[in-house]
Amino acid sequence: MRTMGIEFEAKADVLPSLYAYANTTLQDLRDVRDYEPASTVPNPTKDKRMPNIPYLMGNIGIRVSPRKSFWRYWTEHPYLLRLCLCRGILL
Repeated sequence: MRTMGIEFEAKADVLPSLYAYANTTLQDLRDVRDYEPASTVPNPTKDKRMPNIPYLMGNIGIRVSPRKSFWRYWTEHPYLLRLCLCRGILL
């Protein structure tokens, strides 16, 4: 079997509390045997892709950390927290 492939990944901090990522993989697995194992019968799948193995995969995702941003925001702006508490606004 011969295996060749390439992989790509990108990550970014979109906002202080938002992280995004994406990756993809392209792989090419080919049967390169000339004959069937332990015989003189020619291999009918020579130079064809291996079955049941995906050749293109990928995923994307985002991660939000509201607790981190929430506490950072309120500690940087404590007067807003007091204002909300005084007016009875639930957070």
